Amino acid sequence: MSGPPPRLQTSLHGSTFDLGLRLSDLRDSPAISAIDRLHGVAAALTWVTVLLSLIMAGALAGIVVLAGRRGVSRVRAAAGAVIAAGLGAGLLGVVLRLALPNPLASLAGPRSPLPPGASGVLVDFSRQAYQTVESDYLRVVAWMLLVGLVAAGLSLLVAASARWSRTGRRRRVATAFVLAVPVMVTVTWTAFPGAAAEPRELCESSPSLCDRRYDQVTYLATHNAMANSEDRFLGPSQDPTIVHQLDLGVRTLLIDVHHWTPPAQVEAYLATLAPATRAALAPLAQGAVSTRPGVWLCHNLCQLGSLDFVAELGRVRDWMTRNPTEVVSLIIQDDDVPASEIAGGVASAGLAGMVATPPDDPHGRWPTLRTMIDSGRRLVVFTERQDLPGTFLRSFYRYAADTPFDAKRPEDLRGCVRNRGAAGAGLLLMNHWLTDAAPSRRAALTSNATGTIVGRAERCRAEQGRTPTFVAVDFSTIGTAQPAVDRLNRLPGPPATAARG
Repeated sequence: MSGPPPRLQTSLHGSTFDLGLRLSDLRDSPAISAIDRLHGVAAALTWVTVLLSLIMAGALAGIVVLAGRRGVSRVRAAAGAVIAAGLGAGLLGVVLRLALPNPLASLAGPRSPLPPGASGVLVDFSRQAYQTVESDYLRVVAWMLLVGLVAAGLSLLVAASARWSRTGRRRRVATAFVLAVPVMVTVTWTAFPGAAAEPRELCESSPSLCDRRYDQVTYLATHNAMANSEDRFLGPSQDPTIVHQLDLGVRTLLIDVHHWTPPAQVEAYLATLAPATRAALAPLAQGAVSTRPGVWLCHNLCQLGSLDFVAELGRVRDWMTRNPTEVVSLIIQDDDVPASEIAGGVASAGLAGMVATPPDDPHGRWPTLRTMIDSGRRLVVFTERQDLPGTFLRSFYRYAADTPFDAKRPEDLRGCVRNRGAAGAGLLLMNHWLTDAAPSRRAALTSNATGTIVGRAERCRAEQGRTPTFVAVDFSTIGTAQPAVDRLNRLPGPPATAARG
């Protein structure tokens, strides 16, 4: 699809259209192909390591047999072979690193063919992938050298002890113990640093947040998180999928749940549009005569983009299982879906054991992140309209207030007027995006700048009496929204600058 026709540039009364480049449009480009190859290399690394281990084991067996036939110490011969192999592997790694530079590094330059936000995401990913491969390779090399040195040292120790008389047996045992203990500690520390050292406790990827309560932390949130270009939504508000948003630091998802849009509602919506716009949208809504059971994540018309609610929550569950120190929140717009169906979807997705129950008193005390993580109850689920007291599912505006969500000019993102919710609420949602006609990547460059977000958050502290709990943005991968949230959480980082993409 080369792009929508010019007549789609008109306002669609809340519908989201954008003519900018989408990440999903880049799937067949050389950059995305390179990303896929990096994934393949990372996946193949395990099997390459296994194959090399089998080859080395066979070679060592042959060396040991040959050394025995020639009257040479088998242990010392094997140790020498392992050390030589480690040195050779290290040299090979240096040669490969010089010969195979990061193929995506050029995307970071001013002549990059990609939008600044997209190029930043891809370059960061490729750099992390390269570092992962390098660290795994170096670990294998270090293991080889350590095993060889330890084996050689023990062989020399045994040879020396054989020269001692039988009456020096206790001395031999004591000497072996004194030499073996530091050697084993060194090997263990190098091979398993996480197990040998004190574990580094993390909460939301930072040790400094563990002792803060849930309501004392600021979280990056994505507006219409389900409406993303990677899942081919028409007129997206985000680029990556929900899971990829979580990978990139988002910890609160603003999502809309609906039943499948019926034909009458589609016709009523189309009737509100200008004739040219209605004609352009009509072919996209042809599937409206069909019906689909269940609950869906969509915006306005499900025919313009939708995700199965339970399936998507299942992906969130899998992500949280892979990231056991992260706390995630859902803020669900629930215009026409009963709370019982939402709670049932959470249970069907296997999240019942992860959901946290908010305090019964809206002004009650929230647990610390450490407590939530240790208990496993680290998914907070809010709905905008409904409330099920005695369960995990609570109305967001019992606990929170928010700012207006219809900002049309950059000046509208400077104040912090309360919109919904009670004054003095314990949680605050700062809706921080522009919706003049449609979500705009160009507008996100300015609205997602660190200075813009932090400056408005300071106004919220002055006007509402608290720092925002949730900072919700469009196109979270554009601008510097995550550094802004880190700064609000007082996390260490480079000095904040205006967003460059």
